[in-house]
Amino acid sequence: MSHIFISYSHLDEGYAHRLADALKQEGLDVWIDDRVDYGNTWPHDIQENLDKSSAVIILMTPRAYQSGWVQNELSRAQRKKKAIFPLLLEGEPWLPVESIQYVDVINGELPQSDFYRSLERALSRISPTPFAAVVRAHKHLRGWHIQPFKATKRTLIGGLVIVVLVIVAYFQFKQGTNTVNVVSPETIKRNEVSSPSPTQDANKQKTNSTIPIKELDRRLQPSDFKGAKSNDQPRRK
Repeated sequence: MSHIFISYSHLDEGYAHRLADALKQEGLDVWIDDRVDYGNTWPHDIQENLDKSSAVIILMTPRAYQSGWVQNELSRAQRKKKAIFPLLLEGEPWLPVESIQYVDVINGELPQSDFYRSLERALSRISPTPFAAVVRAHKHLRGWHIQPFKATKRTLIGGLVIVVLVIVAYFQFKQGTNTVNVVSPETIKRNEVSSPSPTQDANKQKTNSTIPIKELDRRLQPSDFKGAKSNDQPRRK
């Protein structure tokens, strides 16, 4: 996991621990060599944590300048292309970091907020830790206030109108798709009575085309045959 490595002389451990606490309050992960457990090999743990770090803070004092450990850590950090942040606590800037902009903390004060933001950018360019990212997001959102939704009279009326229109449209559609023509039994019976069957029509036509015998006798009278000529002639014997 990416973190910040602090290189310092144990004679300056008071300020080094104050700095580590300030970095932690800013949500940054810090490694300082007092984490080395009893029985572990210091060179191995120091090298491993230095190599895994994303940024290295060099606490410059005359005592740290004379420390072989601090000089070795600085050389390895430069060779590993680590982001180096020098802090001048006492004395003069060092030649190996002369070309790097340093922060003056000679009065024993902690760095300003710009220093922590620079560290955050260095961590984010490489591989920011999830914990640090969450803390930074919390800090940025700390002053924000999310306004709750306020329902006005206009929005309530508009919403109610939309709901009513949807309900009306639904029932109209449902009635249109479910319409069935229902014929009552009385209507069927009345239609059967008013509409004669084919058999009834045939009987009616047959009845109309037949003339009764009595009616024929009444129509044909003997006088109707007077003057009628016959084509038959008497035969000679």
